Amino acid sequence: MNNSISLLITSCESFSDLWPNDEQLYLKYCNFEWDRYLLSDKANNSCPNFFHFIYSEKEYSGRLLDALKLIKTKFVFLTLDDYLPSNFASEIKFKSLISFMEENKVDYMRVYKTPNFGIREKNYKFIKKLTLKKSCYEVNLYPGIWDVKKLINLIKNENETPWQFEVMLTKRCQALNYSCYCCIDKKVFPFMDTIRKGKYIRSAYKFLRENNLYISNRKIRTRRETFRLNFKTFVLNLTPTFIVRKYRNSKLNNSISGYKNNHE
Repeated sequence: MNNSISLLITSCESFSDLWPNDEQLYLKYCNFEWDRYLLSDKANNSCPNFFHFIYSEKEYSGRLLDALKLIKTKFVFLTLDDYLPSNFASEIKFKSLISFMEENKVDYMRVYKTPNFGIREKNYKFIKKLTLKKSCYEVNLYPGIWDVKKLINLIKNENETPWQFEVMLTKRCQALNYSCYCCIDKKVFPFMDTIRKGKYIRSAYKFLRENNLYISNRKIRTRRETFRLNFKTFVLNLTPTFIVRKYRNSKLNNSISGYKNNHE
């Protein structure tokens, strides 16, 4: 499998305080024989030796394109710096997903359940085919496996921020008739979402402290901020799917409309 997939963690200078934990936790929980790349927006001598360091001073989509052109494998496991491995990833399950993608000519496999839409694949308990019609973020920047060439084809503008790039992914995949799936098996790549709006998520801060990991001078989200986020999630989980979908698609269309108006 080491000849078919690489690891690419996208980051930036302002999140370089996360890199020591990336190195320690990937070394502990996901130390496969992959080519491992860490992508940032500036040169930095503090990059852990565990990764091949790539930097480009372009915006997110531009530097992602530069990095992808250096990757020699057919597939890339693309993730963000603040999605820290929290338990042992399964190399066997990754191999199974790669085999499934090769056999079925899959372009994208999200390795996370959210948003949990899709049609369950026959004979596969944890794999769902994405319709690209049920949610505005069916294809997103959560950890996922990409066909490198197909991901390159989605980069239409080298000046997109992560948010601008992500909001266009599903529509671009739909337009190009990409074959997209998700794997909802948490044991493939268990991870801890660490940062929200520049601050440590409280549960992540506890995880870092209990595991004697590096903690920088970042602020911690307040209990009030945490409650508001958890309450919002709770309400969304109780809201009928069609209402949530209509609301999110409305926000997506407004975002896309505004983005296009500023870039035409």
